[in-house]
Amino acid sequence: MAFSKTCLTLSGNEQGYGSFRSLVVSQNYLAFTDVSKNLVTVYQRNPQGRWLKSHDIAPPPNSPVAKIGSGFGYSMALDGNNLIIGAFFNKVQPTAADRLMYPLMPPNSNSAYGGAIYRTDVRKPASIQRIDQPKSGEVAGFNVSADQGSVAFPVNYYDTRSVFSSYTALVSGKTTRSINVPSGKVAIKNNILVVANTSLIGINNDSVSLLSVLDLKQPKQLPRKIETGFLVLGISISDQLIAATGSDQNWRLAESQRKALIVSIKDGSKHSLSGSGMVHVYRNLLVRNYPYTPDYEIPGQIEVFDFQDINKPRLLYSQKKVDAQNAQLHNQEIYTIQGNKLCIEPLPK
Repeated sequence: MAFSKTCLTLSGNEQGYGSFRSLVVSQNYLAFTDVSKNLVTVYQRNPQGRWLKSHDIAPPPNSPVAKIGSGFGYSMALDGNNLIIGAFFNKVQPTAADRLMYPLMPPNSNSAYGGAIYRTDVRKPASIQRIDQPKSGEVAGFNVSADQGSVAFPVNYYDTRSVFSSYTALVSGKTTRSINVPSGKVAIKNNILVVANTSLIGINNDSVSLLSVLDLKQPKQLPRKIETGFLVLGISISDQLIAATGSDQNWRLAESQRKALIVSIKDGSKHSLSGSGMVHVYRNLLVRNYPYTPDYEIPGQIEVFDFQDINKPRLLYSQKKVDAQNAQLHNQEIYTIQGNKLCIEPLPK
């Protein structure tokens, strides 16, 4: 059945641009976060293919994130029917001025942070189980990833002046183990990803331009290393591709000075793209999103590439002058959050 572009109006975006932070999509469910409202909203696809609102998920009553009032859903992952929700927040109640920047990063950097990782059933409002087990001073919730029963997230130690990377936690069922490689640096947006329950990828402890890929079935083996040649600022991974984005020096460089490296998981072959934006990979497809900001040279743009032949990527889709806060792929559809709308559009064959 063919579908045309459709947009859902999202409610509760009173804090303006950026409060809809996280978006996760599966065949029958999607969930997005309004961190300013401490709320995760779930939609379900009906038999006719239409997305209909199912329910909202709030943090557990009397939990630290519920008391603060914002930060629930700062990160999310959807693995089958398991919805993993990360909370990340500042322990000091943000002011009205702070909230303008809060969707990007909790305010008051000299204050202590808090966080948690929760698991629930995406199909219905259910009890929420906290799955991280932090020790004193440790915080999780900035980032989370999940696949085929495994949940991975960086755990970091915070004090009133700095943040120190600690380790990566891997939760499988009721078992939790700590992994020191790859690193769990908090400064990297997508630094921990799980693929097919066999690989864990992240920034190497020794170099911000080096990726480490750890085979979870053989954890005693040294991780495979991938040199990117640039400061890695984000990672996305599918069952076929690894995409790393960054720049030669720092994230403040103009988009024309940023770059992306795409690596085939099958044979390790590589392809470089100039300009990075924010990327997300699904199977052999990559979406690159340039959200509009006054500092960028491009006034908002979305592109989708087919990397079936990694040496000759094919541009499938391009839309200019579009300001999307988030862009993801699932099957042959592209999902974007644009202002207070969630838009779903089929990709050309």
